[in-house]
Amino acid sequence: TKKANVKGNISQTKTVKNEGQENWYIENNLENNGNKLEKKEGKKDEEKKAAYEYYEPRTVHDSSLSYAPHAWLAARLGKTEEAYKYFKQCAYLDINDLKLNTISGIHFANFGGTWLSAIYGFAGVSFDGDTLYINPKLPDAWKGMKFSLICKGTVIKINIFGNSVEVFCNKQGSDFNIVV
Repeated sequence: TKKANVKGNISQTKTVKNEGQENWYIENNLENNGNKLEKKEGKKDEEKKAAYEYYEPRTVHDSSLSYAPHAWLAARLGKTEEAYKYFKQCAYLDINDLKLNTISGIHFANFGGTWLSAIYGFAGVSFDGDTLYINPKLPDAWKGMKFSLICKGTVIKINIFGNSVEVFCNKQGSDFNIVV
């Protein structure tokens, strides 16, 4: 039997049946742990912050690909509303023809960047070896978000609403840790 090794203040952990398959179900109230993760990236986070603060005011955003990494990194650094501004520019790039060139074709790479900024930025998803981290920082305009991922062969459904995170894991892949 596979098990979810969960770190953080988990308010409820139970096994549930879904469509005949056994699943993990984890619910974590974020107010309990204050979004503090046991990550090894302390120094890297400081380097990312310094780089963002240096380059952000110097970037002119001529490329359609520049909004997504700014949204992603700003969200990871806790600059959620600044991240949301970049996310909207990313998401509406072709809809609002922000670069005045959509007539020549749409920006497919930007679609991927929009997804990355939502999942890795606002949802705070990262993976390090055998540990999946979820550290959401949603913009004020969002009530929540739902999405699915595949991690080490396991289908994971993540629901984030306010200060609550729910994780449903279909037990088909390899064991790994989840830190919420």
